[in-house]
Formats: sequence, structure tokens, C-alpha cells
Amino acid sequence: DQALRLLEGLRAKDPNDVDVTAVLARVYHARNEKDKGIALLNEALKTHPDHQGLRLLLGRLAEETPDQLRQARREMIAKVEDPFVRAMQLADLAREESNAAEWLKQLKAAEQLKPNEPKVREGLFAYYVSQRQWDQAQPILETMARANQDQAGGLLFRFRFARAKGDTQAALTHARELTEKMPEFATSWLSLGEALQDVGQHEEATQRFVTALEKQNDNADAIRGLIESYIALNRPSDAKRYIDQGSKSFPNHPAFKEMQVAFEMQFGDPEKALPARQDAVTKRPDDVKAWLALGQTYTAVARAKLAKQDKAAAEANFAKARETLTQAAEKFPDERRAYALLGP
Repeated sequence: DQALRLLEGLRAKDPNDVDVTAVLARVYHARNEKDKGIALLNEALKTHPDHQGLRLLLGRLAEETPDQLRQARREMIAKVEDPFVRAMQLADLAREESNAAEWLKQLKAAEQLKPNEPKVREGLFAYYVSQRQWDQAQPILETMARANQDQAGGLLFRFRFARAKGDTQAALTHARELTEKMPEFATSWLSLGEALQDVGQHEEATQRFVTALEKQNDNADAIRGLIESYIALNRPSDAKRYIDQGSKSFPNHPAFKEMQVAFEMQFGDPEKALPARQDAVTKRPDDVKAWLALGQTYTAVARAKLAKQDKAAAEANFAKARETLTQAAEKFPDERRAYALLGP
């Protein structure tokens, strides 16, 4: 409450401070006062109609679909006058949409405008690594390392490169070097936690992720790493604690939403997963994965009911599973998984 009053005071003092506005809107949302957050953002956008951050935050609070958010972002990018900035933003959008050809096209356009821009080099490095074009990525890595672009002598880039290639031991070595050279940064400990996960050392990984959170208490990747490692260690109560923390700190983060659902499916009550699975089909009717997940969830609910000797509820959910998977098979006739889940 004290933090809320402070933010409201800062906002009243300077209504044009977009950073305070964004934080306050998130706080309202976290307090289940979503309407206040939406109203605040709509008011701010009257003064800053082209501010992408405010517009996208509004979309997330208003629970717009991913397609709606991408379209809104595309419209805002089109208004950017600087061709370099516009190309970089279009490259980011293409990357998020997994459109590799467009991603590279926009990065090359940005490179033509500013050939020595560090952000372009880092973007091209990320592109070539994602496409497993190691020979193209390697010289860019060396250039960035010489320029100390990661402020770690290239160690962070070497860690990412080794991890992407599947060289787990090299990645672990680079990550440990990061924590020795830059122990004050959360990224160093996060990298070490991820490297330890890759070699199956989940117990130590949890310790490193905790250290990352001590350095940066809102590090979503560290929270996610803790959840993954605690699941791997079969410690569901610890995993649930961090799922709840992640969901509270990042209420619109898709990873934490999915982890909450997956936890109920594996350790909790599958029936609690149904609203999210139903909502996914409503919002993404052309996504076969959403349909299959809903069918599987109905099946899990039915089995849970059967285990409790509630035959009527079990039969009802088995029927819903068959109905959902039949609709999926009809809608996606080339999707073999729908037929497999339906059974004979």
C-alpha cells in the first residue's frame, strides 16, 4: 500500500512520466484492479499516442490475443520515422514471429544504414546462432568479444554460442568464468544455473538461480529456472512456490501461465487447468496444439474423477474429450495426433 501511494503521488506530480505510469498500471493489475490500470494507460496514450511500450502494456492488461498485440505493434512501428530504428524494431517483431527470412532481411537493412552498430552485430549473431549457421556466427562473436560488447570480455557471447551448439562442458566453463569475473551481476549466476541444468546438476542449479534472484529479485528467467529444476528434482511444493511468485510478479507472462497449468496437470487438480485450456481454444481457434491440449486435459480430469469413484463426472469429461478431439480431427485432417488421442 505504501508503494502504491508513492507511485500514485509520483504520477499526480508528473502525469507525463511514462515509466511511473507503466509501473503503476502493473501494480494495479497485480492487485486485481485491472480496470484502473487500463484506464490509466488509456489516459496516458492520449498524451503519448505513439508510445509502443504503453500500447503493448495496455494490450496485455486488456488480454488481447497475440495476433492483436502483434498487429498493434506493427501499426506503431510503421509510424517510426527513423529508418534504422524502424528496421531494428521490425527485425525484433520478425524474430518473435519466428519469421527467419524477414528477421534477416530487416537486420541487413539496418546494417546497410549503420554497418558498425553494436546492436546490429548482436542481432546478426543471434540470427545465425538460431539458424545453426556457426561459421557465420563465429566471426561476429570474435568481433563483439574484441569490442567487449557484453562488458565481460566476450564470455557471455561465448557461453551462449557454446550452449546453442550443445557443447555443455564449454558452456559450463564459460558460465563459471562469468561468475568469477562478474559476480555482482544476476546474468552471470543465471548463466551458470542454466549451464548446470544442461548437465543435469539441478541441485546446484537451484542455488545459482537463487543467487541470481538475490542480485535481481524480478528476474523472470531465474524464477523459471528454479521451477524447472525443482520439477526435475521432484520437489513440487518448492516448484509451486516459485510458480506463484512468477505469476504474481509477471501476471501476463505466458511461461508462468503455462507452468501453472502444467503443474495442476502433473501434481495438482487437472480440473483447475481447464479454464486456461478452454480460453486458449477460444483465443486461438486455428492452433491445433490448443485443441489437443484441451482434449488431453478433459481426459486427465476424467481419470481424476474416476479415481475418486465419480463415474458420472468421469464419463462426462471423457465425452468432452472425445468431442474436442473429434472437432480437432475434422478441423485439422492432416494432424495425426488428434486421431491417435481419439484411439480406436
